[in-house]
Amino acid sequence: CSAFTNDTATAIDMLEKAIRIDVDYCDKCYNDKDFFSIIKDIESLFRRLLNEQSDMISKSFPAKKEKATELFKIISMDIPEIAESNLKLRQKCYSLESHIYRINTLIKRNSYRDLLEANDKIEQLPSPISDICIDVISALKGKIESLENDIRTIELSNKNLQSKWMEKKQAWYKKLNERLDDIEVGWKVFGWIGGFLLGLTTCTINFVNTDGVGDEVSNNFGIWIITWAICGVIAFWGYFIHKKFIKRVYPYSDEPTNRDSSHEDNLLKKYSNAIAQITILHNSK
Repeated sequence: CSAFTNDTATAIDMLEKAIRIDVDYCDKCYNDKDFFSIIKDIESLFRRLLNEQSDMISKSFPAKKEKATELFKIISMDIPEIAESNLKLRQKCYSLESHIYRINTLIKRNSYRDLLEANDKIEQLPSPISDICIDVISALKGKIESLENDIRTIELSNKNLQSKWMEKKQAWYKKLNERLDDIEVGWKVFGWIGGFLLGLTTCTINFVNTDGVGDEVSNNFGIWIITWAICGVIAFWGYFIHKKFIKRVYPYSDEPTNRDSSHEDNLLKKYSNAIAQITILHNSK
């Protein structure tokens, strides 16, 4: 009625209120002949409403979109195995991607109705982003707990392996020392008794007289000592060489190779860093 009576300001004010309540009035006023006389004012109203929605999008959407993009980057680049093993998380990520795609499509259309819907969807963005952050952090904590258990199992296994190896090593040394003691006794017997007997035989030498009658016995104590010393040296080196040979051929296994937990340690660090990044992202506005 206001439009019909040329009360343009009142008509535009009432139309704006109606449009804010029901966006369908944007289309109705174009088809209502009562508004034909103020169509330029209506178009000015539409531009103002459009710019208002566009400004709201410019202020709120970039930061939220960047937050979602950073979250997708962490999930896809740093911890892809988390999403691969979690169907529910993949579905939420796909839903969020579709949500953002829909917002971008609405912004490109650039109509008041589309921008209004875009702003409504932008206001909904924090909820799915937060849900995904919570799910990823929960999944990462589960992985970390499992890795910590694996690392403890590896450490316990390595400790038991080293303990058993030390027992075998001590038993080996015991047997080796017993064997070396026997060898040492054998070579000492050879050195002392063998040297004594050999020296005894060499210090008594039969000399034939020049006339061929009778024997002359010469007791050479020096030859005895020299022969005894030579046998001692032979016994010492014989024991030394025999000892080295026994150490080489005696059955004994090298120190066992511990199971490496570096893979688990690296994953633990990666997941801990991812939790820190996503927590910061989750808490950011």
